[in-house]
Formats: sequence, C-alpha cells, structure tokens
Amino acid sequence: MCPDEGRLFPIADYREHLKRAALDAGIDAERARAMSPHDLRHSRITHAVSSPGASTAGVAYLAGHRLVSTTDLYAHPQLAAAEAALRAVEGGTGSGQGARRPRRAKR
Repeated sequence: MCPDEGRLFPIADYREHLKRAALDAGIDAERARAMSPHDLRHSRITHAVSSPGASTAGVAYLAGHRLVSTTDLYAHPQLAAAEAALRAVEGGTGSGQGARRPRRAKR
C-alpha cells in the first residue's frame, strides 16, 4: 500500500483557496492574506470547547492533544462562553457534576 520511496501524502498548499474564501466571506484583504489553515483549527477548537456539555478533555482527545493544557492554548476566550458560565453559576446548573451534598461541620 505504501510507496517504496517518497511521501505517503502529497504536499498540498491551500493558502490561496483559503485567502479567496476569506475575501468572499467579507474579511478584509489584510486579515485574509494572513489567514492559515491553522486558524481554522483554532476556530473549531474554540467552538467545540464553548459548546454546551463539551469538556475540554473530550475536545483534547478529538484534537489529538495528549495534554489538556495544549487544548487550552488553542481555545480563545469568548464572551458568549463567559456569559453561559455566569448563567450556569447563578442558576446552579451546568457544572455537569450534578447536585452536591452540603459538607458536614467538623465536630
């Protein structure tokens, strides 16, 4: 199945296609020129981490990261995610851990 020599996968450069798509999406020329396929990875990981019910550990696994701290480097803070976290804290839900028993006082 594998070739005796050379690359297993061909070299592919999609930067020009990405730039054209960014321009078509209305992104200004300077930002479109600076975009890379890696930006799409950051964007997707940020979206995944911010999704309701998603855990950073699960997203790390999907992204192929051995360490959750690597995933944290990819995920960018989002206002909507912060607002959802506040709603979860204020409403007492959204932790994914269920209700906790109150601690007993030490005697």
